[in-house]
Amino acid sequence: MIADPSYDLIIFDIDGTLVTTASGQTFRERASDWMWMPGRLDTLRSLYASGVHLAIATNQGAVAFGKMEEADIRAEIELMVEAITFGLNGHPITVGMACGHPRATIPKYRSSDDMRKPGGGMLRDAMAKAGTTPERTLMV
Repeated sequence: MIADPSYDLIIFDIDGTLVTTASGQTFRERASDWMWMPGRLDTLRSLYASGVHLAIATNQGAVAFGKMEEADIRAEIELMVEAITFGLNGHPITVGMACGHPRATIPKYRSSDDMRKPGGGMLRDAMAKAGTTPERTLMV
């Protein structure tokens, strides 16, 4: 796969876009309950190797409801990033993660800020870090 030269940055959601649950459940049972969807890792590695900036923007509301720990899900996302970049040279992959939710059962995560999608906070942050504009960015 060759990168589309019209995009400087491609931002990906994780759950249901890049990975699915290993358990077969609709939602993760635990932070490590994931596996790559067919072809996704190869595509990401190809894009990364071609010089396209990659970013991840993910809502992880399960943290806000006490089903997972934020540190555990961050560690799993880091494993995903390492799998993409393993042995390749390229730009850092920006990771944005929103754990907050307006109805969270854990008070510190009870928020409705712009970082949680569909708000654009994570996307604007990724574009700023990549030094690009919305016109040169694709969100998948």
